[in-house]
Amino acid sequence: MKARVSTSQFIDDEILLLPDAFNALRDNFKSREGFEVEYRRIPDALKIRFLRLASTYRNLVKDGNFSVPLEALPTSNFNYYDLTYKYVALISIIEATMGKDEWLGFYDWLKHTKVVSIKNKTELDDLYEKYKSEYGVIRNIVKFFQTLDEEEQEFLKTKLVQYRVDKRKAVKITSEINDLANLLYDIRSDFVHGARLIIEFGGIPAVTGNHKKGKPFTSNLSLNQLMRIFERSFIRHFGMRAERKTSLF
Repeated sequence: MKARVSTSQFIDDEILLLPDAFNALRDNFKSREGFEVEYRRIPDALKIRFLRLASTYRNLVKDGNFSVPLEALPTSNFNYYDLTYKYVALISIIEATMGKDEWLGFYDWLKHTKVVSIKNKTELDDLYEKYKSEYGVIRNIVKFFQTLDEEEQEFLKTKLVQYRVDKRKAVKITSEINDLANLLYDIRSDFVHGARLIIEFGGIPAVTGNHKKGKPFTSNLSLNQLMRIFERSFIRHFGMRAERKTSLF
């Protein structure tokens, strides 16, 4: 059962987190006053969720900084550790934006599901697919990117281009937004499960491979551009209207 937040606790949290939320999304509003007008449009039941996610985004991603010794940096002095830290945090915030307040592992989900017995692997696989449809992280990532407007989706398609290898030649694939959402999630998983630093969003065109699916792709997308897309969609998700439309380029 989800714990209720007392009125006094909410007021304390709002006082603490509202300045963070404004600073996280400041590029999309003309003033603090304009931001607060739109903030009041959010249903009361969702306000604390909005504030906590926006504050986390500000402090881990937008204004965060992951420092390492200078000798750990490449000759270009670009901090890929900082990029990795911020990218993984951003994908986690995207997942939390679309996810459930209460998360269950597969075993706990089974205990709450009316399953008498599982007769074979096929039935187990079917149940796991059903579980992923309700609690799977990738589902929430895809759902978030599906809510992007046409301009934002087309922008991503120009910045992330996937290929297939045909007779030793790379042939460009026409990617839908679901494909790109899966790709962005796979890049996150390369670090989470393999500790591979993320290099694709450093602002320099990169050619790399999807280590999970073995497909090469090119990235001309910067983290800042992905952050602007996130901010636009995040604001809309909570029923707010931006006063200023930020440029994606």
